[in-house]
Parts: sequence; structure tokens; C-alpha cells
Amino acid sequence: MKIILSYSSEHDKSEGIHYVNVLRRMGHEVVIVNVAACSDGMRSKRTFVCGYPGDLHIAELLEQTGPAQLFLYIEPFGLIPQGMESAPMPTACILSDCHLNLPSRISLGKLFDHVFIYQRNFLDAFKFHPSVHWMPYACDVNFFRDMEIPRDLDIGFVGQTGSGHTRRRKILDVLSRKYRVNEQRVYKQSEISEIYSRSKITVNIPIRGDLNFRFFEAISCGSLLVTERLNNGQEELCQEDVHYVAYDSENELLEKVDYYLKNEDERLRIAQAGKDKVLKNHTLEIRLQGLLEKITLASNETLAPIRQMSESNRVRIYGSYYERAGYVNTMLKLAGREATQNISRCLYLAFALKSFLRRTYLRW
Repeated sequence: MKIILSYSSEHDKSEGIHYVNVLRRMGHEVVIVNVAACSDGMRSKRTFVCGYPGDLHIAELLEQTGPAQLFLYIEPFGLIPQGMESAPMPTACILSDCHLNLPSRISLGKLFDHVFIYQRNFLDAFKFHPSVHWMPYACDVNFFRDMEIPRDLDIGFVGQTGSGHTRRRKILDVLSRKYRVNEQRVYKQSEISEIYSRSKITVNIPIRGDLNFRFFEAISCGSLLVTERLNNGQEELCQEDVHYVAYDSENELLEKVDYYLKNEDERLRIAQAGKDKVLKNHTLEIRLQGLLEKITLASNETLAPIRQMSESNRVRIYGSYYERAGYVNTMLKLAGREATQNISRCLYLAFALKSFLRRTYLRW
């Protein structure tokens, strides 16, 4: 299958590169697309990506890439061509952060024939869509793997601890006073496996109850995962005290960490069982096989809500996406086109102004 894959390839933190690698190992042809973009420079020196203009039409894209059997988009940012309502192939998106900004994800989902979301507890919010599926994240186990090096860290944690993450910092500060914990800084993806492979225990402190990357990546690297006890789907995928350990409170977390550091045999047994479970049932290859099967079973049905919308409603969907992505120039170009209807021109200009003001005054 030939797949056009759109993701923010300028960012080291994007899981898109793992999708590319796994799909290619599965034998598919993958064409990577993006807008011209620049990384934030947080994890390494700034990366510049030569990409397509944001206002590119799907027909123009296909003239350059050739026909494809699937257009797959992984949020955030990246290229979503104009004209998705007339895409001649199935389109699909993978939405990750529904727990952080649900309205923008609901809007985004309307652009695609098939919607796959990482967070099970938000499925009901997409009831309007005829093809929405829970697809929990899973890692490329060839990349996130047990490096079989000495586990010289008591506790491992890789994630954001800056502004807005007071609870995480508090917990990690308490743990650091008693145990050996890895340095809290920004890590490149290429460094993460080493941290988890060095960690006897990986502590997971989710944001707003999300089922996150850390859950699978830490287990895949052979570390004992100690995560918050949540009704977010983790209880369906793995079994508590068999594949991972859970806590309800900070006191219980500290008790569990202390217990499993003192009881090595139990720690190693659960860590190994978790690793075996992930390798058997929760690899990215298994997830993508399921995604492609669901799309194939739909038999090229055109299910995206945008395919039935008026032009003004389509502009509202695109404008909302461009506004949050900061694509001000794209909106100005679309507003300036001779063929653009007056109402659409006004909508694009309003979204462009909102995006400009937000980025100028709020800095995001």
C-alpha cells in the first residue's frame, strides 16, 4: 500500500518517525509530507524542514506524489491539504491529546474519513463521526527496547516538569531525596531507551488521566512501571500487579516504590511479565495492522463529515486548524485568492487575526 503520511517531522518528540519506520518494515511505501517548518530547538539544535505550502490542494499534492491508497495524518501541526472533501482515497487521522483540548480535536476529526484516538475515555465525544476507533499508543519495540545494561537508577522519569507540572515536580523532588533518580531535563528520543533500561522502576505521573507513551515505552525497556491507578483503558490492556504496579495517592506511590526496590525478585517478575505482554500484544506494528484493516473493511466509503459540508463550514474547520497551528500566511493567501467567496475571505481573515494576536500576546 502507498501511504501519504503527514506529521510534524521537524520535531524530535513526534511519534511520526516511528510510524514511518514500522510501516516501511511492514512492506508499505510511505511518502512523508509536511509544511515548511522549524523545530523549537528544545531537544537539539533547530531543525528546518522543507515542505509544501500550507494552502496546497490535495489534487496538487497527488500530482507530485502520484496516486496513493491512504492519506494518514498524525497531530499536531503538519500538512492538511485543502480539498480533503474531494480526496480520491481514504483519509485518516490519529489524535493524541484529546484530554488537553477536546474541541480542537473534535473539529480536526471532521476532516477525515477515519478517526483513531489514543484516549479511550473520549470516544463518546466523537459519536457524530461514523468511523471513530480507540487505538491506544504502542511503541516501536525495535527502538524502545531493553538495552540490557546495568540498572544503576532506582527511579526513572522522562517527561515535562516545567510550568504547569507542579505535582510532577513535587513527587520527583520527594523521590530524589531518598533514591537515585535520573536528571530531570529535556531528552532526545534516542536517549529515552537508555534511561528506562537503567531504571529499576519507572514512575508514571499522567496528565489529566491520559494513557501516555511512557506506559508502553518503559515496560518495553524492561523497567517496572509504577503508574497512577486510572480507568483510562490501561486496565483493559494490561493487568495490575501482573504487568505493572499502580497507586492511588502519593503515599501509596512512595510505599510501592520502597517495597519493590527492596523486593527484587517480585520487581523483576512483574517487569518481565509486562515486557512479554507488550511484545506480544501492544507493539506499534500490531496497532497499525489493526488501523489498516479497519480502513480496508470500510471499502473506500467517504465518511468524513467535511465531504458533506458547505464551503463556509469547511472554511471554519480549516481556519480553526490553521489558527491553532499559527499558519497566518496560509490564511492570508487563501483570503487573497480571487476565487474565494466573501464570507470565506472574512472567516480566514478573522482566524488569521486571532492567531496573530494569540501568538503575539500569549506566545503560543
